[in-house]
Amino acid sequence: MPEFINLESDISNAEKLLEGMDYKKKTFQRRILGGLATSAKGKVKKNYSSLLNKQSGTLYKSIKRSVNKRGDTATVHANARAENKTRYGYVLVNGADITPKNGDYLTFRINENWVKVKNVHIAPRDFMESPVKQYLNSSEAQQRVNQITEKYIQDLEKKAQEKANKK
Repeated sequence: MPEFINLESDISNAEKLLEGMDYKKKTFQRRILGGLATSAKGKVKKNYSSLLNKQSGTLYKSIKRSVNKRGDTATVHANARAENKTRYGYVLVNGADITPKNGDYLTFRINENWVKVKNVHIAPRDFMESPVKQYLNSSEAQQRVNQITEKYIQDLEKKAQEKANKK
């Protein structure tokens, strides 16, 4: 289970709608993948509280999306880090064993009680991958692609109209 999810989408059907129009393929791909990644990020955040106990919100706030410059891949990721540079998302996705650095015990508070333990095991949790995959395999994702394509076509037509009016 990765702490980040790469989104790749086949947009050949959407590109067929643009045949004969003057458009930039990279810009179109970036719009499609950016829109899908934004929606997928929303799904991760929506499912977050049911999968994890939201405490400080640092991990929740760090869930972001990005699209590479080539426009062929988008990523949904969580980059929250502790003071010691440990990435929270990595620990949650892969699990971890926490042992004391100084001394024999870890001491922390649970509700009103202080607890001393020799180590803590954090079980792996899939808080990103399954919500993203469910979204990408849904009809909602295809509707989003169609919506972005229609908006892009409208923008192209508007630019063509403005260009024709200038002549």
